[in-house]
Formats: sequence, C-alpha cells, structure tokens
Amino acid sequence: MTKVTQLLAVAAIVTMSATPVFAQSKGTISALENGNREFTLKTADGKEVKGKISGSGTKVTVKGADAGRDALKVGMACAVTGPAGDTATAVACD
Repeated sequence: MTKVTQLLAVAAIVTMSATPVFAQSKGTISALENGNREFTLKTADGKEVKGKISGSGTKVTVKGADAGRDALKVGMACAVTGPAGDTATAVACD
C-alpha cells in the first residue's frame, strides 16, 4: 500500500468511528420527569427506553404539528429518534 492509500484508509476509519449510531424506538410514553426533559418509553415488546429531550435540539411533533416538549403527556404513542443513550433528535407522537 502506498502512503496515500494508507492515509485515506485511516481517514475513512476515523470518519466512520466518529459517526453516531442512530436508533428509533416506538412505543408509549410511560414516564416524564424533570419538566419533560427526561422520558421513559415502553415499547410493544415491554422494553423500557429512557432518554432526554432538549428544548432546542429535539424536534417535537404532535399529530404532525410542531410542538414543545411541554405538549408531551404520559400515555402518548410516539416514535423517538436519536443516538442510543443520548438526547433524542426527534419525538413524533400521535
């Protein structure tokens, strides 16, 4: 391998490892805490997914309309997207 090829290979590996892994979970909100900044979502298979909602970094929609995190209520069916174990990037509820 030439030096240029080696450098390109290393750059590609570094770029891929820095890319966050996104997850989407669907379920029902079973708990909201800390002014709706933290949530627990219960999925159809009974698992609980916990996460955070940022006032500026999370896009929240309810029935297709933009909303704030204060519009979220326990019992709502939602799809939550974001990096696993971190702040959600999007919360879309029916």
